[in-house]
Amino acid sequence: MVTLNPRSAFLSFARSKMPSVSKSEQEALEAGTTGWEESIFNGAPDWTKIIGGYPRPKFTKAEQSFLDNEVEELCAMLNSTQIRKDQDLPPEVWKFLKEKGFFGLLIPEEYGGHGFSALARSAIVKKISSHDTVAGVTVMVPNSLGPGEMYLRYGTQEQKDTWLRKLATGEVLPCFALTELNAGSDALSIQAKGIVKKDEESGEIYIEANFEKRYITLAPVADILGLAIDVEDPDNLLPEGSETGFTACVIPTDREGVDISQRLDPLNIGFMNGAPRGTNVKIALNDVIGGVDMIGKGWPMFAQLLAEGRANSLPSQGSAAAEFALLTSTAYTRVRQQFGTSIKNFKGMDELLAEIAGLSYINDAGRIATNQMVDNGEKPAVPSAILKYHATENMRTAINHAMDIHGGKGIMEGDNNYLAAIYKAIPVGITVEGSNPMTRNMLIFGQGSFRLHPYLSKIKHAIDEGQAMKAAKNIAMAFIVHPVASNIKAVLSTLSGGRFGPSSPVKSDLEEYYNRINQLSAVFNAIAPQMATYMGGRLKSEEAHSAVLGDALGHLYMAATVLRHYHVRGSLHGEKPVAEWSLQYSLNKAQEALKTITRAENSPFAWYHPGRWSRPLQWILARSMSNTEPSFKLNSRVSEVVTINNQIREGLTSGVYISKDPNDPVAKLEKAFLLACDNEHLEKKLKKFDKQHGRNHATPMTQRVEFALAAEAITQEEATAILETQTARDAANMVDSFTKDLKPMN
Repeated sequence: MVTLNPRSAFLSFARSKMPSVSKSEQEALEAGTTGWEESIFNGAPDWTKIIGGYPRPKFTKAEQSFLDNEVEELCAMLNSTQIRKDQDLPPEVWKFLKEKGFFGLLIPEEYGGHGFSALARSAIVKKISSHDTVAGVTVMVPNSLGPGEMYLRYGTQEQKDTWLRKLATGEVLPCFALTELNAGSDALSIQAKGIVKKDEESGEIYIEANFEKRYITLAPVADILGLAIDVEDPDNLLPEGSETGFTACVIPTDREGVDISQRLDPLNIGFMNGAPRGTNVKIALNDVIGGVDMIGKGWPMFAQLLAEGRANSLPSQGSAAAEFALLTSTAYTRVRQQFGTSIKNFKGMDELLAEIAGLSYINDAGRIATNQMVDNGEKPAVPSAILKYHATENMRTAINHAMDIHGGKGIMEGDNNYLAAIYKAIPVGITVEGSNPMTRNMLIFGQGSFRLHPYLSKIKHAIDEGQAMKAAKNIAMAFIVHPVASNIKAVLSTLSGGRFGPSSPVKSDLEEYYNRINQLSAVFNAIAPQMATYMGGRLKSEEAHSAVLGDALGHLYMAATVLRHYHVRGSLHGEKPVAEWSLQYSLNKAQEALKTITRAENSPFAWYHPGRWSRPLQWILARSMSNTEPSFKLNSRVSEVVTINNQIREGLTSGVYISKDPNDPVAKLEKAFLLACDNEHLEKKLKKFDKQHGRNHATPMTQRVEFALAAEAITQEEATAILETQTARDAANMVDSFTKDLKPMN
């Protein structure tokens, strides 16, 4: 007779309803730390920590000096058009990068590096990327997820002493090979194998590896190859208790069996990317990062580094691209004239310019806040995923808008096209370090719900530990107590317009937005955790629901960083219209996501599901707020303040490199912009004179000026200024011409 154990039956049933999570997935879910984003998830934003939890962003003297000198000098050496033609950086640039320590930004000074903060590294990559994508990528990769940081965090002292100084000084150039034909975002399915073997003559235990990697940046020029392999020990040669599986190691690229000769061509942009291969490559046990004890432990190592590294590299490039779009588009709309006026005066431009400005502001706010988390010892797994996704998507929108504004100027190849390289590079940021579809569909809310939900992880751990009573208690809290409490809190927050919630620790002229985020956060907390609780194991496969809930969480997070950004610096620069646009955009997107997830036809539940009882209330709550998209009037205000030569535009574009070479196309554009601003009153004066005498803008400018000068309507000095402005406009608007076989014309 079989005796049913109620405790075991309960645990088995509960386990069947939880998402199936492998050990490796569990390690990825638990990688990193949680910060104030948890308070947003749980309906009560911790404004004290969001606004004042970190010091004001500030660079050290050494960091600021590097930005002002070495970075400026590097950018002055870069000609993006020539780099694309050559498909490589010039030899003198490679030499400069190594000599000035651009590959050792994160390595401590004791090993010959700079030991710069995450915020400083982000600013450095941002400025370089604003001028040239290839150089930006080249600097970014060794200072992100690669051998340098892995050695620093997990290497043995011998490995640190051997390699860190060489990496910092550029004596060796690294890459890290993870991706394969059948393993991209699904990194744990790598097929690169490492078999533990023993040399019969020497008795040495080693790993023999075979691998074929691809999409590996810097691989064709790398001196050392970071490598992810799946280690097996069929003869039990490793010390007793050793693990096997995903392992990270580093080997010289000139080792026998290693082939880095294959180069890939990412959209003809020009940065080094390849497909390293290895046949029967001998890997010593001390080639494993951390030594023999770290065999089989490479994935949690990589996941931990990704939790913070994702916040730095691609968001920096996303911020650079959006800010570059802002600089060039605001200038071009004033410089470019049609129908006798600057195209900035066409009201249809307002929406495009406002969105570029707002998305650029959002990117920088998120970039700075998240990297400050890293500098304060956190490994912000969920925020870094949010930032990577939104910064690169915002970049895509901003650059597309810039292309629309520039028209023919943006699509004609040649030295005068400053948008083409960044436009072509957009898919790179969208694709790498977790493709955006995967990040949105699975990672942000999938990881966020497990890490930030008040009970899900507690339930899983209790089940795994066989603690039935503890599991039952947390299940009751998740299914009964929390839904009731969160719905009550959401109702009170909605009725009070968000005032029933945490208050801001600072006085602000944007106080209403603190309340709006309070309200949206409370409503999110009434919907999202309950959705995750009731969906259980289905949450892993129902990606549409996870994506939309991730949208809501992501936009709320980015909105909170905007409030912090404005508090730290916005009011000093009169940036309120741009900050308001950014907040209204983000909160509207968050609200629309909550509306979407509460639509009856989007419910993941059958009609009889217990979660159904609160659906009508959730539907009402999601529609009870009035977070509309930015108005035409606000678009116009933003457009007006960013198309003037003032402190606002200067502050919003301060991270973009502008060449001092008068022949540089961006320098020519900026010169024309400044002249157009300075002499706008003279052009209006000339236009008024023309109108009085029956002439219009179709008359060549030289003739218009001659007529006005002869009639003494303008002075010689004014005539010179007007003609200088027109000459600068023409130079800035110029595109390149070629022969029929596309050879440059002299």
